[in-house]
Amino acid sequence: MENQKINRMRIAAESGAIPYVLRESNRIAHLIPDFTSFEQECYQAIGYALERYLENGREKKALIQKTIRQVKARVLRNRRSRKELSIEAINEEETVWEPEDVSANVVGEVLLKEKIALLAQDDPRKKTILAIWNRGCTNDSEISSLLAKRFGGNPESHRKFIQRFRAHCQSQLTA
Repeated sequence: MENQKINRMRIAAESGAIPYVLRESNRIAHLIPDFTSFEQECYQAIGYALERYLENGREKKALIQKTIRQVKARVLRNRRSRKELSIEAINEEETVWEPEDVSANVVGEVLLKEKIALLAQDDPRKKTILAIWNRGCTNDSEISSLLAKRFGGNPESHRKFIQRFRAHCQSQLTA
């Protein structure tokens, strides 16, 4: 098994995959805790793919790049699914796994909901706008289209209302 891994890494290195893997590793190094395992996984996957298509005589650059994208997607997807767990290293030999404390941010969420309720003033259109803003969408055109579908009316008039409402919210929050 180890020989197979070594051979795959050798094939990946000989095919010129190292610069591509290093470039992608540098791009996502801030997103993953251990980018060297990402690099190793890339080399193994590239070696496996190149083993399969070794004799076809075609350029391997596209296959290398596709394989790197697939590994990157898998690593980032796995990172998001494990986000609930946090690692706290006590010393070099021992690692403790602790679940993320979700009750720590309850006060902040309650305050945010109170602000939204005060700004919305029991207006369903304002509540919808604030909920969308809270989720991170700030594109007035998209929000106005949604409001036109949900509440009826012209998207352009909703867009103008959103702009006036944003100015009102900013003045209320800074006061």
